[in-house]
Amino acid sequence: MRHYVRPGSNSTPAQAARSKPVIRLCLRLLLLASLACQPPFSFGRVPQPAPEDVVARVNGEPITAARLDAEIRGQLTQLEDQERRLRQTILLKLIDNLLLEQAARKEGASLEDYLRRHVERVAVSDQEVAEAYQRSRDRFLGALAPEAKYRIRRDLEDHRRSDTLRRLLERLRREATVTNHLLEGAVADLAAGPAPSLGSPGAPVNIVEFCDFQCAFCRQAQPVIRQALAKWGPKARLVFRHFPLPRHPHAFEAAKAAACAEQQGRFWEVHQALFTEGQDLSTAGLAALARASNLREADFTECLKDTGAGERVRRDIELGRKAGVDGTPAIFVNGRRIADVGQLDAAIQEALRQSGQPEAAEVR
Repeated sequence: MRHYVRPGSNSTPAQAARSKPVIRLCLRLLLLASLACQPPFSFGRVPQPAPEDVVARVNGEPITAARLDAEIRGQLTQLEDQERRLRQTILLKLIDNLLLEQAARKEGASLEDYLRRHVERVAVSDQEVAEAYQRSRDRFLGALAPEAKYRIRRDLEDHRRSDTLRRLLERLRREATVTNHLLEGAVADLAAGPAPSLGSPGAPVNIVEFCDFQCAFCRQAQPVIRQALAKWGPKARLVFRHFPLPRHPHAFEAAKAAACAEQQGRFWEVHQALFTEGQDLSTAGLAALARASNLREADFTECLKDTGAGERVRRDIELGRKAGVDGTPAIFVNGRRIADVGQLDAAIQEALRQSGQPEAAEVR
């Protein structure tokens, strides 16, 4: 084996290896020494200066707190939004963990045994592995068939466990009574203000849906929501809010198209068309949809170019972010977010109970 020794060095490779920990220690000591020479900083809470207060001077010229606030206001708002979303995301995970712990205690088992019993034990047949191998054998060029099939089986088992856990949590959420006080304290009346709606404005139950027209889960949720509205009649009202996700390239333009259709009084017709499977959401596709929906094409085209429609969508996005929305569909029933659309009927019934309204559905 050949070793490279720097010219001018008489050290052997073994000596160089032994010297590395010493070098790292010296570097740490140098870093600590340099930090010790820095002015002390306190990261604790400091008094908030008044806008006219001077926070710094440069060659006698002042910088006021108002100028500093103007520079950082946007960044602070983003950080506050990130903190709210992070708290809400972690709280939802804690809620799910507690639901699992409670379910395990109910069965007299530890959480590990409960998950092993209900989630870990999944079966993948040899036929499923063989079929998956035939579909994806190009991914395993150079690998022997037994190795490829072993990896496929592990992937299929992992996916099945993930799906099993998701369905288990959905069932536990449906059966539980969960009150998210953090969300309730942060969310204003999501149904207030201009927004497309179905149902009576005086309905005791307001369903607010934050939605993305390019989201497959949103499309799948629509029949469930319509069925709930039909079932509960004048007791429930749906309010639609735009929440196009950044990863969907056509979602924002589709939301603008719906906002422009709203200006012409045809939001729900376009809403239904946008959620048709296979609908073309490109610029040409939206123009064709406008013609098919009997919109005034010139007004529709001008509206898409105008900044007003985009601002309308952004207001909904901002409202959703403040409410902790980070994915779609996000559905709130009288201000309380439900975990999935399958809980909608039970959530309406609970909202009616809390408002003192009869819980019986409308007879149609």
